[in-house]
Amino acid sequence: MLFKNVSSVTWISTHLFKFYFKIILASALVLPIASADSDEIILQDKFVFKIANEVLSLKDLKRTKKNIEDLKCMYPESLVHKIFSQDFSGGRLNELKVGTEFNQKDVKYFEKLIPFFKLLAYSKSHDVSIQPSLPKYFRLSATQKKCDLSLFDEKEFIKSFEPIVRLEVFVRSRFLPSESQGKSSVSDVEKAVIGARNLITSIDQQIDEEAYW
Repeated sequence: MLFKNVSSVTWISTHLFKFYFKIILASALVLPIASADSDEIILQDKFVFKIANEVLSLKDLKRTKKNIEDLKCMYPESLVHKIFSQDFSGGRLNELKVGTEFNQKDVKYFEKLIPFFKLLAYSKSHDVSIQPSLPKYFRLSATQKKCDLSLFDEKEFIKSFEPIVRLEVFVRSRFLPSESQGKSSVSDVEKAVIGARNLITSIDQQIDEEAYW
C-alpha cells in the first residue's frame, strides 16, 4: 500500500506563525486552539490519515474503536465487529496523545485501520437507510446489557455513532442476504466476512488515501 507523504502548516494568527511552524515541523499535523486571553496554543488533536475527502484524527480513531465495541455490546451478532475487531485490537491507540511521535508499530497499526475507513466511505456512496425501529431496538438492548446509552439522542442514534450502524446495515444486506429469510448460519457469517474483505481489496485503488506520518 503506497502513501503520499504530506506536510502542512496552519496558523491561528500572524504573530504566532513562526512558533506554530516549528511545532508542525517537529511533529505530525495537529489541530490547534488558541487561548482567548493569551498567545498559548493548546494542541487538541492530531491528524493520522485521509480517506477519500475525510481526514481522520487520533480522536476519530479512538471514537471509532469504541463505537465498534459498543455496537457489539448492544448487538453481539455485529458483522462489522466480526470483520474489523482484530484490526482494531492491539496497538497503543488509547495511549497515544497529540504530542506523541508515531513509531513504526503505530504506523503498521494505522495501516490496518485504513480498510475499515475505505469500506465506510464506500458504503456512504450507497443509499443505506435505517429503519425507524432500529434505534429503539438497539437502545432497549443497550439498556438490558448495560451498554453506553450516550450513543442515543432521544429516539435516534447520535451523529458520530450512526455511520457505524449504517455500515452494519450495509454489510449485512450485501453479504448476508439469506438473513432476511432467517436462514443465516455460522458458515454464512464466515462467508460474509470473506466477501467483505474481498470487496475492500477490489475498492482499494478506487478510494484515495493520504498518510500524515
